Amino acid sequence: MNTVEIEYPAGIDLVKIYISTQLVVERKDCRCVEFSFDDKLPVHIAVEFFPFKIKPIVRFNGFLLDYWLANIQLWDHRLEFTVSKTFYQDYKDKNIAGRIASLSTEHQAIEHFWDKFIGINNLHPELTEEIKKLIN
Repeated sequence: MNTVEIEYPAGIDLVKIYISTQLVVERKDCRCVEFSFDDKLPVHIAVEFFPFKIKPIVRFNGFLLDYWLANIQLWDHRLEFTVSKTFYQDYKDKNIAGRIASLSTEHQAIEHFWDKFIGINNLHPELTEEIKKLIN
């Protein structure tokens, strides 16, 4: 079971949520709408809202989504995104690719920058062993 939550703290006058073009939720005068679905992935989710020109908070299975990383398309009255079987891995990969792209060419060649600014390529085996010794 998957859940999607749409929230706007100032309130939403009207929200309609579609899964693969089928209307599944319609609410008026609310701050938050949560719905669950058991459809097989991938699913296309579209959310229409009023007032126009707001940017609602979107959560998938309790996970706050970044619009860019989740490929959420935002218009003045609607947002759309697709959840695939590899959604979380795609999200992580795009996050890492964006962090790498933010480094200068010179810093991309320095190994410790990958660990310090991106958080990859170093599992810190010495610290892991030290923690294991302290736990035992």
